[in-house]
Amino acid sequence: MNRTIAGVIAILLTAGASIAWACKPPDPVTGLSMQSSDFTSVTMAFDVPAKGGVSMRVTPTPAGWGEATSITCPSSPCVIDSLQPSTTYAVEAIPFLVTKTQGTLYGNPSTPLSVTTPKPVTLKDALHEGVNACLDRKLAHTACFKALNDALGKVTQ
Repeated sequence: MNRTIAGVIAILLTAGASIAWACKPPDPVTGLSMQSSDFTSVTMAFDVPAKGGVSMRVTPTPAGWGEATSITCPSSPCVIDSLQPSTTYAVEAIPFLVTKTQGTLYGNPSTPLSVTTPKPVTLKDALHEGVNACLDRKLAHTACFKALNDALGKVTQ
């Protein structure tokens, strides 16, 4: 009888350990940083947790997280696109783990990171900048053409 009770206790302890392990949330996402950006996207880098995946939440600032967009990033780096030019966004990484018995378990979100997409420079913007440099600094002919050339080199669209 004692062997049977001991066997049942061993089974219960093993099952309890499995349940405790399954309930453990995923490791946090560390090393979140912006690698690059263009007018409509940012590329984020992070240390991938040992188990599970990463969901990136993105929202324009100062909007609330209720309006955030989420995308799943299977690896790092991760490109977040469909953004607006010249806009500041808050980005946070949330680790998750999909289990067979409990669905998806989420870990603690990272500290939000502020990223800004650059403003496109049109031909008109560049010409205004170059002419203003000539007029404001009262540049001579050659220096004025150099200022205009430098400004035109910034055109992105």
